[in-house]
Amino acid sequence: LLLVISFPVYLSYLGSELYGIWAFFSIIISLSQVGELGINESLIKYIASSYNENNKKEVTQYATSYLVIFCVLVITISLLIGVFRNTIIESVSIPIQYSQLARELLLFTSIMLIFIIIGNTLKGIVSAIGRIDYSNYTFLWLRIVQVVLAIILLFLNYGIWSLLISNFTFYSLNILFLHKFLTKRGINYFKLSLFSFKKFKTIFSLGSSILISRISQKFFIDELIKLIIIKNYGLTQLTYFEIAFRSIQAFLSIVRMSLRALLPYFSSIDKYTKNGIILVKETVGKVNKVLLCFVILFIPIILFFYPYFAKSWLNDGYDTQITINFRVLLIGYILNIFSIPIY
Repeated sequence: LLLVISFPVYLSYLGSELYGIWAFFSIIISLSQVGELGINESLIKYIASSYNENNKKEVTQYATSYLVIFCVLVITISLLIGVFRNTIIESVSIPIQYSQLARELLLFTSIMLIFIIIGNTLKGIVSAIGRIDYSNYTFLWLRIVQVVLAIILLFLNYGIWSLLISNFTFYSLNILFLHKFLTKRGINYFKLSLFSFKKFKTIFSLGSSILISRISQKFFIDELIKLIIIKNYGLTQLTYFEIAFRSIQAFLSIVRMSLRALLPYFSSIDKYTKNGIILVKETVGKVNKVLLCFVILFIPIILFFYPYFAKSWLNDGYDTQITINFRVLLIGYILNIFSIPIY
């Protein structure tokens, strides 16, 4: 719903080229978080285990160790982006009329990375103590605030800065609400004296296998394609790709939420016994059959009607390239679903 509301407004006020600059910054934000992918799930597991054992000191050790390492990493990345922002802007062939604006925005975006890593960590801790409902509701309502604020600022002629300010507001409020929630429950998530590199190694050893697969998908598939597009085809084409990409992610999120319903069942199976392995294989086979029926019945309809939906949705911001991107990407992502990734 937020996607449906926001994109037509953003395109109406900014145009495809200016929004393309923001889409480029989203690549940088995404790539800067590559090291966190998979490790966050490992952090949740260990904190949940310690919390269930009422070992709050160990909860603090895990959280502190994780925050220190990743904050140092992200601050280093932020500094490098700040120092080399001119080179970064020139390397992706940003049009000269937007180059100075892009440099200024990139500097503030690099600062925002620190807020993102802290917010993601706190969200993981809240989820680990069994309150994923609170973290999800907080995330949802703050996203609504972010979109509303961005639209108001665009109406007041703040231009592309509207998106930066609204994102800063979102990440800042996210940290504030999650911090207050954890503090009320007596959970101290940061105490420098309890930093333990050994604890971080424990988190990393479990999450490293997930990390490798996530990096290969995130960089070598999603973000690399975007970098190639902006370098060779320009900001407008990046915007068209981003709209198609976000549309597919919104659609697939429904499928993924359905697949997550299988998690408790899979967790209850002893996967190290012969019967457990058979049960897992049988369940995966049944799920794939249901997915195949879904694909056969609904995907042709979606592929056919998407251009009509996109035209009415985006109005003057629509371009046929969006439909082409959507159809190609959708087929690829649908095939990927059959692997039932981490479910």
